[in-house]
Formats: sequence, structure tokens, C-alpha cells
Amino acid sequence: MKRRICIVTAIIIFTLNVAPCFAAENTEKTDSLQITDEEYEKFSRYENNTLIKLYNGAFMSGFAERLSIEELIDTPYCIEVYYMVVNNDIENDFLYVHERNGKITAFNPMSPWELIYKNIVEANDLLSKQSINATVKNIYCLDGDSSHDGVYIYYVTDRGDYVYYKEYLTSEKEYLFPVKDFYDFADAVNKNRTENGTGIIPEDKEISIEEINNAEKQINKLKAKFEIKANNPISLWVYIALGALTLCLAVILVFTVLKKKKRQPGEM
Repeated sequence: MKRRICIVTAIIIFTLNVAPCFAAENTEKTDSLQITDEEYEKFSRYENNTLIKLYNGAFMSGFAERLSIEELIDTPYCIEVYYMVVNNDIENDFLYVHERNGKITAFNPMSPWELIYKNIVEANDLLSKQSINATVKNIYCLDGDSSHDGVYIYYVTDRGDYVYYKEYLTSEKEYLFPVKDFYDFADAVNKNRTENGTGIIPEDKEISIEEINNAEKQINKLKAKFEIKANNPISLWVYIALGALTLCLAVILVFTVLKKKKRQPGEM
């Protein structure tokens, strides 16, 4: 009897100590492209399509606080989650759905994320074009467009994290920041917003007038540094033309030198 009690006690102690560790190791962490089985069950009618999770909220102040991406999507800065449904059979066919009052409904968001869909599914290509040799591991799509807060794609890579940013989805200009620099950018934006009362500054932190005035200069400086420059076909043709001209000049120079050498014996 005592032996049986000891065995049961040992099992209980083992379970209490090991089970939490096992559960922690197997906690499913998901980003915008990794959808849980539970989510797929909710949206089972779209099982033959691709689901992309979009976090809706106002995130700039959270970046200014230098929160990690996991912290950011687990704070009041994140208001809700909705999904972009990508039709795998029809090109450029997108649908947006969310869960409201226990029902799955389609809706038309203010932010047409299909405009930057390519930067989600071809993230490595985007980084490569900016001379960033890194492999993307996780992607988080943060939609602050409806809050006039900006649009973000957060890339977790094997060479550090990066943030793709646009002020609005329809904006022509786009930016790609290393996360460290984006924290500085967000801090400057947040300080600049305090001038019109939309910035969120912690109560225990004082912001001087000088900091607010310098914030806009910092914003413009960082924008200029990390703006994504579009490949200009005109510039490419200019380089080709310059190359051809250089080659022609080289050929003319060679023929001129050879011609002079041929003339030298007769002149003597």
C-alpha cells in the first residue's frame, strides 16, 4: 500500500513539474502567415484559399516604446484581428473577413492590402533588392491605415528585424527600416504628434519644446535614408548608353594607336 502511494505521489510530482514545461515548449506561436488549426476551423468555408492575418490598430506609439512585435500585438494598441482571403484559383482575387458576434462576415476595409500583397509573399525578394542579405522567418502585417497611423509589415529575419512602412496604403512612397532605426523614427513621429495632441507620451516622461521641434527634422532625415527607391528603367538605359559610348571610344583609341604605329616605318 505504501509503495503504491509513493508511486502515485511520484507521478503527480513529475506531472506538475514537467507538464508546464511541455506545454510552454508546444505553445503555438503564429504570425500573419502561420494560421492555427482553430482559426482554419472558424473559416472552414475558405479552406481551399490562403488566409493572411492582419492586425488592426494604432501601432506607432507602441513602436516608440520599443515594444517587441510579440508585445505590440498583445497590447491595447492592437484593436482586432481580421483576415485577407487570397483565392488560389483566380489571380488578384481578394476577400476580407472577420468574426463579429460569433459570426464570420465579409467586409470592405479602408485599407486595400492587395496593393502590397507582393511584399508579403515575396518578402525575401524585397530585402534582396535593397541589398539586404537575409532570410525572412516570420511576417506580421499591422494595419493602422484606418487610424491614420500608417501601414507596417514587420519582418523577422536571420539577420535582424526590419519594418516596411507606408504612411497610407495608397501612398507612393515606401520605406524599409532596420527595426532599431524604426524605433527612433516612431519616437520622433510620436513626439511630433504631441504638438497636435495625438501623440501618446508616458506620464512620467517629459518632452521639451526643443525635442518636439527637432522631431520633424529627425523624421525627414530617416525617411530620406530608408526610402525604397524604385528601379528606374530610364537610368538603366543611361548606364547602357554610357557603357556603349565608352566601348566605342576605346575601340577608336586602339585603332588610332595602331594606325600611328603603321605610319612610323615609312616616315623614317
